[in-house]
Amino acid sequence: MTRYVNYFIIGILLLSGLFFSGCVEDNESDWGENGDLSITLTIEKEMMTIDETNNLTETIKNIGGSKLRIVIPFMSKIKMFDSNNMSVNWTGPEDDPPASPTNKNLEVLESGEMIEYIRQINLRNWDLKRNNTYRIVSHYFVGDYQDITLPYWKGELRSNEIVLRTQ
Repeated sequence: MTRYVNYFIIGILLLSGLFFSGCVEDNESDWGENGDLSITLTIEKEMMTIDETNNLTETIKNIGGSKLRIVIPFMSKIKMFDSNNMSVNWTGPEDDPPASPTNKNLEVLESGEMIEYIRQINLRNWDLKRNNTYRIVSHYFVGDYQDITLPYWKGELRSNEIVLRTQ
């Protein structure tokens, strides 16, 4: 009889474990600063004429093992350097600074998920010269925002470096 009682108790424990395991949610407190992100740049054409427009894609990817929140819109800074290692000037329109982000500006990235942003490179936006080689990198920095109350990724990333040649 004792053996049947033990089996009964074990069965109840197993069933209750199965029942309650579906009710446990992810620990959202882990969705913040401890996540692993990467940022990668790719360019549509490595060689372009001065009067063309070229697409530069920034990809931010959650390379960690858990979900994390990132601030949207994606606020990175593209830096371009000429063959003499001099910074190339941005000549495009200056955007108004975005409003201070709130919880509404957070987006959850699952493990392995990515977001892509496409920017355009052309003579109207950058002080490009003919027959030159340029190095391009992206710098992504997210600090503390007082209007965000949920945990989110904070840190600094630097992308790979890509090369652009002009004719």
